Amino acid sequence: MTDEWLAYRNLSQIGFNHLTVNHSLNFIDPLTWANTQRIESNWNAMKKKVCRGGIRREDLDLHLCEYLWRREVKRSGRDAFEANIRDIAHIYPI
Repeated sequence: MTDEWLAYRNLSQIGFNHLTVNHSLNFIDPLTWANTQRIESNWNAMKKKVCRGGIRREDLDLHLCEYLWRREVKRSGRDAFEANIRDIAHIYPI
């Protein structure tokens, strides 16, 4: 789901299920219920965590992955330390 910025116009043509919302008319499309509120909320929260300064551009992907992992651990109610140990064991089995 995106707004109607021109750069997003061809997303459905390259295989994405793409819904749009015209923000000059409304923030939630009344027919499809498409909106950008969730992605904007996540982007703002991620910027607060990641963009405090001192992060090199080439490391941004790692910080984004860490942010998403921490958000998912918190959302699922898991203990971060236990989740970290379990995830490491899952990725690197003995």
